[in-house]
Amino acid sequence: MCLSRPVPAAASLLLPLDAMPGGAARGIALAASFTSLASASGVRAQQLEPRAYSNVPVGINFLIVGYGYASGGVLPDPSLPAEDVRAQIHTVVCAYSRSLDLWGKSGQVSVVVPDVKGSVAGKLEGVPQAVDRYGLADPSLKLSVNLTGAPVLSVSEFASYQQRTLLGASLRVTAPVGQYDPAKLVNIGTNRWSLKPEIGVSQTLGHWMLEAALGATFFTDNDEYRGNKTREQAPLFATQLHAVYNFRFGMQRIENARR
Repeated sequence: MCLSRPVPAAASLLLPLDAMPGGAARGIALAASFTSLASASGVRAQQLEPRAYSNVPVGINFLIVGYGYASGGVLPDPSLPAEDVRAQIHTVVCAYSRSLDLWGKSGQVSVVVPDVKGSVAGKLEGVPQAVDRYGLADPSLKLSVNLTGAPVLSVSEFASYQQRTLLGASLRVTAPVGQYDPAKLVNIGTNRWSLKPEIGVSQTLGHWMLEAALGATFFTDNDEYRGNKTREQAPLFATQLHAVYNFRFGMQRIENARR
């Protein structure tokens, strides 16, 4: 049983590491905060990532700090003699993102490192049990590239950029370096690699932005599951649909406050 789960309640602090003009910084912060927080909020299951494919000026760096909390029932592995399992999970995430020029295409690279504190209670073979875990979860590296509709731009050029139709792709790799003990039933890490290729499209219609994405997550085997057993998992396929409304008046007020 792994404690690293998506968090339904989350907050983040986005720190741009580069000086930018007000208009450009406003748009960059909006796009990067959506993408990075969504990536950080959970790396074990379906990630909800509005604005995952958007243009950002080349050479911009961001440091993201996020916090998430989740509680409720947990569906344990069917092979475990466990029932009535409930968990409370606190997740703190540190992430770094940089926009790139990828062979003439705009893109981003992001590194996400989650730290998890969780409490799990339930019945194991009919006997009430409770356990606490604290440590690093599996970190992930994501590389995304905009294939069409998002040219490579400098900060000054980005201030006048208007998105229309954008097609992008990404690859997320999660490494098995989180806290894991094969002798324990409840762990923070998963002790296996995962790869998630994805393709997405974004269309701007006035103040609205409509997005769709199709991805699949592939897993290696965990050869130390419950000691010396092997755990296999079939690929997970997922689609996402998003409708984003751009409150230009709100962005304008933010811009004025920063000046």
